This record gives sequence, C-alpha cells and structure tokens, in this order.
Amino acid sequence: MASDKDKQDWDDATRGVKPIGDDGMFYPEPPKVYKTHRRSDNDYAPFPFDLTIKHQSDFDPLLFSKIASGKVRLQFSFDLHGMSEREAFEALLDVLGSAYMDGRRYGLIVTGKGRLGNSPIRAMLPKWLTSPKLAQIVSSFTFSAKNHGGDGAFYVLLRRQDR
Repeated sequence: MASDKDKQDWDDATRGVKPIGDDGMFYPEPPKVYKTHRRSDNDYAPFPFDLTIKHQSDFDPLLFSKIASGKVRLQFSFDLHGMSEREAFEALLDVLGSAYMDGRRYGLIVTGKGRLGNSPIRAMLPKWLTSPKLAQIVSSFTFSAKNHGGDGAFYVLLRRQDR
C-alpha cells in the first residue's frame, strides 16, 4: 500500500507526461473544444476588442504544411454543422473571442460543404472572419488540408494578444 507521500511523489513525477498509443506513437492532447451559449436579442454586449480595421495576411504555406502534417498542433476547433447563419456567427464570435483571450492561436473551424457543395455557412465564413468584429483577432485563414476536412473546414490563425 502506497503512502500519501509516495502518491504525491508519483503525481509530481508524472505531471506533464503525454500518453503513448498502443503503436508506440506520440498522440498530442486533443484540441480544446469550446461550448457556446444561446443569446437572446437583448443579450448583446459590446465586443471587447478595438474595432479599427487591421490588415489580414495570407496564410503562411510553411505553417499550413506543419499543421497539416501534425508538427504544429491545433489548439482549438469548432464545428458549425446544423446551425443557422445567425447561430453560427454568434457561436464564432464566442469561440474565437474565448480562444483569443486564452492565448490560443491555431484552430480549425468546420463548416461542411453542404449537400450540393453550396453551404451558406461555408460561403459566409470568409466574410465573417474579415468583418470588423473579427478582423481584430484573426490574422489569417485558409481552407484546411484534406485530413482536417479539406474544403469543408478552415484553418484560422489568431493574432497574438497585445501585452
């Protein structure tokens, strides 16, 4: 029977140790998945960021290949399937705002392609990400690699927080 000190020593020694899969490969922790809340029409607070337009850059091809290959880990993800356009936009504000405030930078937003390849949310996402509300925290975005959803998902790079 292990003593309390032995248990504490074991916890201290194994803190931060990452699991290894059955095949001996390292598997990073899954990205944080954010929950959103439904807002009423009277529940709109001012957006907490400076609303002057900032330039958004093209997504770095080297960063794209690192994310696609798993060398850079996605830090958040969110799926917009099954939402109306209004619900999706509100959820996007919540998720990206929370991720930005948490200091997360690399994420995946899943929109889906739609039944006929004409998903309205997929069509609106670039407009939303360049809107004044989100341009302050979104540095760049692009369609994801096939292993992350291809044309039905977007990689999003958030800006570093001003310190």
